[in-house]
Amino acid sequence: MPRRTPNKKPSISPELKELRAIRAELKTIRQEIDKTVHVRFGKRAAISFGTGVAKGFGLLIGTTVVAAAVIFILQQFVDWTGVGESIGAWILQQFGPGLPR
Repeated sequence: MPRRTPNKKPSISPELKELRAIRAELKTIRQEIDKTVHVRFGKRAAISFGTGVAKGFGLLIGTTVVAAAVIFILQQFVDWTGVGESIGAWILQQFGPGLPR
């Protein structure tokens, strides 16, 4: 077995250099994937909260627009002049004795 001298480094083959470069590149790719896939809980919770608020706000606005359109269309076909009086009379008939006047 030949002895090595302490000052002389062993020669590294080009294949080993290429493998080391590939390993380093894979390590950086793995770190980037971990940053995007394994997000901190606080950040993920904040994103989910913001998404929920946006969906709720969109539902609120959409429901308001649809309800306004339905009411507008109904106003074109139904005469609402006596509806309020008849509903008030019905409420007084059902709950009249218990309601303050």
